[in-house]
Amino acid sequence: MKIGENTHIEDNVVLHGGFTPMTIGDNVIIGHSAMVHAEKVGDNVLIGMGATVLHNVEIGDRCIIAGGAVVLDGMKIPSESFVAGVPAQIKGKVSQKQSVWIDGAATLGYAELAKVYKEEKL
Repeated sequence: MKIGENTHIEDNVVLHGGFTPMTIGDNVIIGHSAMVHAEKVGDNVLIGMGATVLHNVEIGDRCIIAGGAVVLDGMKIPSESFVAGVPAQIKGKVSQKQSVWIDGAATLGYAELAKVYKEEKL
């Protein structure tokens, strides 16, 4: 399993590697209680709380997987896709408003907080 830089894996997340290596890119946020079996998660991806990403899934760069979505086995998600539903479907391209989150605003807050904790030796 390879996890990229500035990636945030929140409480109760399960990352489960299968028979192929799992790669998670840079600047990724995986929300609380998500379960990820994906083969590849690109850079600047947000996987929402409680989402399930099953085996052999490939998620391109700058994607959002909505909270509670269930991404079925083998789905290939192109870059800049917004995905939601049970089963998950590509609903369209990531909007300008959503881009703010995946272009660093969300991960920046976590990175700054980590610096404070390190400085305070917490």
